[in-house]
Amino acid sequence: HFKLNASTTLFLNLLYNDFNDEMSQHKFRVGNVKPVGTATETVQDINVRSEYELEGRTRTVETGMVQLGGRTQWRNYDIDYDLSTSTSYGTDRRHIMSLRHNNITFRIDQTGSVYYPTITQIAGNDISDYNKGSLNYLDRQFYQAWDDVTAGKLNVKRTFDTRYPTDIKTGLRYRHQEKTQDRWKPRWKANGPSDLNRWHGNDRMVFPVEGRYQRWSWPDFEAANREIDEHPENFIYDKGREVEQDLKDDFTAGEKIYAVYAMGSLKTGPLTTVAGVRLERTETYGTNAAQNEAYATTDPLRYAEKQSIKGAYNNSFPGLHFRFAATPKLIFRASASTSIGRPSFSKLFPGMRIRDRNDEDGEDDTDIPRIEMNNPDIKPQFSDNFDIVSEYYFSSIGSISLSVFRKEIEGFIFSKDERILANDPRFFDQYGNRFEGWLLRTNRNGGWARVDGLEFNYQQQLTFLPGFLNGFGIYTNGTLLRSRGTYEDNIIHDEIKGFTKRSANIGLSYIKYGYTARLSVNYNGGRLTNYDEDPMELVYDGARTSVDFSIKYALPRTRTSIFVDINNLTNSKRTKYQAYENRQLDTQTYGMRITAGISGEF
Repeated sequence: HFKLNASTTLFLNLLYNDFNDEMSQHKFRVGNVKPVGTATETVQDINVRSEYELEGRTRTVETGMVQLGGRTQWRNYDIDYDLSTSTSYGTDRRHIMSLRHNNITFRIDQTGSVYYPTITQIAGNDISDYNKGSLNYLDRQFYQAWDDVTAGKLNVKRTFDTRYPTDIKTGLRYRHQEKTQDRWKPRWKANGPSDLNRWHGNDRMVFPVEGRYQRWSWPDFEAANREIDEHPENFIYDKGREVEQDLKDDFTAGEKIYAVYAMGSLKTGPLTTVAGVRLERTETYGTNAAQNEAYATTDPLRYAEKQSIKGAYNNSFPGLHFRFAATPKLIFRASASTSIGRPSFSKLFPGMRIRDRNDEDGEDDTDIPRIEMNNPDIKPQFSDNFDIVSEYYFSSIGSISLSVFRKEIEGFIFSKDERILANDPRFFDQYGNRFEGWLLRTNRNGGWARVDGLEFNYQQQLTFLPGFLNGFGIYTNGTLLRSRGTYEDNIIHDEIKGFTKRSANIGLSYIKYGYTARLSVNYNGGRLTNYDEDPMELVYDGARTSVDFSIKYALPRTRTSIFVDINNLTNSKRTKYQAYENRQLDTQTYGMRITAGISGEF
């Protein structure tokens, strides 16, 4: 910050972040599942294709940002302004190995736990003998992504010295974001029969999922990947896959938003009224590869041509807000506003992603093979928002509030999954029935949705208690939602994708003698994550309760503190289920995350 003169202050913000993350995953999968015999409520025998899948991943993100701005106060004017630019470059490098055995029979027994069933092999070849199986693939993956953002704003506020305090404010804003993606994903397979047992490894000695399962005989996938470089004659390189997974998935997409707004406020005694409107113009563009089916799948010319798409739309967003101070401690608020939810602009141009089991998605950990198809016709969703809030402030530090709200959404965006059937005309001409049984995921606009909510919040420092006890504080909040709406037809549904109907937090804090400590319990109820017309295909995130703890100590006579943060103290699991909670799709445990360090200022 630099104070230029009595009326103007300038600032400069610089940020640099270098993020690196390494991970190793050992997975044991089953596929092509066929029930065997008669199942009971908790026990099922299945004949399957079993698969060892191993993956090593290194992910990096390097980000830089420069922001320059300031504030000028002159007479009755208050002007603020800034310009910023940021750039981000990320990479994702992976080595992946898949080794399969066919015609294996397992017994899945959920008697002891729905989330962690007992798995026992009861028939088929010994899956620790790799020569009885086959090398499905050895993949390497190198993803690159660039993300550039340029933004600027100018706000001018004018106050009027009248009987009733009044001000008007207007401003301009601009934001341009552009993303570029480049992907390369080669694949190798074994060159004929060979001794696959040469890849037996002993590097993975732990028992999976915190000891809940037996230790499988994991292959040494690092040795297998070294062999690709040292003895490429032992493998067959999949040229067609390289072309398809590289050129087809490259794109550049951008979005520009221009906005101008005007608002004013009027204070008449205890009532303050604020009204305004924002006008926006959004421009989107994108370029990716167009498939030319005159060329073979192994020929780069198949994807040499580019296709581009452009779009633009204008919107206005009015708003009206009231604040009524009944007493200095009791305040009521009411508001009506409009908002927009834009689809990801990288999804607006034609494109299709073939997502194999090993091609993971940070928002979906089920690893189900699927096709993700863009929908160029997707439109933004719009929401009318209505809120009423009451707040009471205690004499000691703290407050209590209760709010009710409603969101009325038109054209809400949701993702829909459906099974790809044999001879599907969208894929058959080019791929035949290669994707039969896979999921097809697309984003679509629904009809309307209405969300009613009730929110409660309470926090207070117990300064009225004597001695040591007055350092304690308590806080709690909770939200209840009820959602209704339509998807692609006129049928009204009581569950709308993406809304958590129940959530709550409660915590205890202590601030005194240089210490700041907090213990919190956090609850998130289940929510619908993937919609399907068949109720038995609906996918939910399960309810979850987690505990977090943090403590910080300010070193005396310094501006330095030491701290320890512990997240997920009780190792709470995350779950996904299909239709009913006993139909578990996915259970994950992450353990505690502990962060410790020193912070200071100068």
